[in-house]
Amino acid sequence: MPTLSATQARDNLPETLNQVAYGGERIVIKRRGKVLAAIIPASDLALLEALEDRYLGEMADETLAKMRAKRQKPIPWKKAERTCSGPTPARTTSSCTRRQPDRSW
Repeated sequence: MPTLSATQARDNLPETLNQVAYGGERIVIKRRGKVLAAIIPASDLALLEALEDRYLGEMADETLAKMRAKRQKPIPWKKAERTCSGPTPARTTSSCTRRQPDRSW
């Protein structure tokens, strides 16, 4: 997998994006020798998000099954939404911090 420094990626952004978009390459961006980010094709992102959705759905199903086995009632969505409403800092430990992915592309 090709690797670029953050400076190289910034200086060659149009070429880097073409490599990713049209060549299907995945490019790792490093800063001071540490992996900072990766640029991946949109098709890879769509696959990653589909896998994440499937995983989260399976987790929800398992949790619901455990709750039913213990005869617990699930929390209604409206109540959970009220509890978790509003923007939350990304680094808190709250169970309400998961942001919805931007899939507008």
